[in-house]
Amino acid sequence: MKRRDFVLGSAGALGWTFLPRLSGAAPCPPPEFSAVGGSAVASSCVDGGAAEADWVARSTGPGVVWAHDFRYEREVSQFRSSDSVSPYASTFAGNDPDNRGVNTIHWDATDGIGASKCLRTTAPNGMEGFPSGTWWENVNSAASRVHFPTGTKYVATDATHGTYTFPDGSKYSYVQLQGGEAPTNTTAYFDGERLKFEKRVSAGGWARPFSALVQGETGNGLPYPDRASNGEKRRTYDVSRSSAFYDFRAGYYGNSVYHAAGGGGSTQADWDGTEFYLQFRVKLSKGRHAKRVPPAGANADNANVSTWLRDGVPYEYLPPGKLAFIQPGPEQLDGYVIIQSGAYQRYARDTAPFRMYSNRGVIFLQDPQSGSPNAYQNVGPFAATCTSTEATWNLIGGKTACFEWPEDEWVTVLFYMKPGRDNTPVASGKAQSEWPYKDTHVRAWVARQGQTTYTPVFDKSDLAFIWGAGNRTPIGSINNVDFSCYMNNMPAWKAFEQKYTQVIFSKSFIPCPAV
Repeated sequence: MKRRDFVLGSAGALGWTFLPRLSGAAPCPPPEFSAVGGSAVASSCVDGGAAEADWVARSTGPGVVWAHDFRYEREVSQFRSSDSVSPYASTFAGNDPDNRGVNTIHWDATDGIGASKCLRTTAPNGMEGFPSGTWWENVNSAASRVHFPTGTKYVATDATHGTYTFPDGSKYSYVQLQGGEAPTNTTAYFDGERLKFEKRVSAGGWARPFSALVQGETGNGLPYPDRASNGEKRRTYDVSRSSAFYDFRAGYYGNSVYHAAGGGGSTQADWDGTEFYLQFRVKLSKGRHAKRVPPAGANADNANVSTWLRDGVPYEYLPPGKLAFIQPGPEQLDGYVIIQSGAYQRYARDTAPFRMYSNRGVIFLQDPQSGSPNAYQNVGPFAATCTSTEATWNLIGGKTACFEWPEDEWVTVLFYMKPGRDNTPVASGKAQSEWPYKDTHVRAWVARQGQTTYTPVFDKSDLAFIWGAGNRTPIGSINNVDFSCYMNNMPAWKAFEQKYTQVIFSKSFIPCPAV
């Protein structure tokens, strides 16, 4: 990627433009911003209406570090990651601004709120939401040779359950891929040794560091730098290297005891804070929570087939997945928080409940953290009914027992976290209740479209966490958010989308949208 000055309205090597598309309002930078190397200047902006005024007020409010509303295509591509362009031959996703990985992370100028556009993540029919590649079923080689001339590829006739029509007219339906992976709907072929199944596409994600960044293609993808209201250092983020995300070792948030510890090669200057708020608006497409009677020949081990408690009938659901990963650096596999998408539909009245979980030893964020029964939404109107006891979690007098995700509408999510201390050194061989550090605080609120006040769904200040550390990631650190349709290697039998807009990262509480 050729570096150059980042000029408003210019078209670069990656085909971006900073003119608003399909919008009646001019894009508004913060009221005061500064170009790299320059002094602060005031900006003026055409009034885009109530939605625009509301966005400007929230995205420039006290404590705001950065904000994206995706009115520029570059805001999406700057943070697109793909497993198929993984750096250093590692298992971690690499930066993919040019979409070399045939990604499912796209800019959508046809949807959004007011002048804001959106980030669209897609789960095509049959896609696992995981890296492209090849998996295989162990079958009798001699039998495979009869059906499959070596190297000839055949498309599955059943998009979900892997039923393939062979050249002689016979059919082969596999039950389980090696390693327990679920089937795909792409192609099957015999390579002389194994019957192989190819995955169709790399799902990738939108992985944004928490750090404030400079403007442009070596920063935030915007024509102005991040707000950095609290005096945070604006760092560079050069995505011409696929390893930009993997190598980004700064902008950490965590307990202050770790700031000067130097873990993972960090220094105190690499830490930006101890607590944070993340607000985003998300829309799940109509049909995200679809269910069907399992088709004949369905995989008997399919974890997505279970009885819907509302009517006692077994259905096959679309795979559970993720809405957001709030996580440490790429080498750190512990200490993250995931907001789920489409999980635990069998317990719900209509769609799926809001729920979060974490890594080994912590698992679901619930109250109490261990033992039973647990409240998954432990504050607000569903605190007494959204519990691990199925009888109360399901239908209470014909009403929903939990906040459930609506479809085809913008839902605002506000997430707060104050990471605590690491229990790794003392957790081995002990029950979670015996871990000494119960000081991680997580809170969450939601607001449906049109609502101007939040509904609290989770608040627990005494969570015990395991953080651990990667070779280059300090203990107890969180430093990025990743929006993705990752579905645990399971295929979707019906395509769906997740859209995101108006993302704000702040050190202060972020008001609920007024529009």
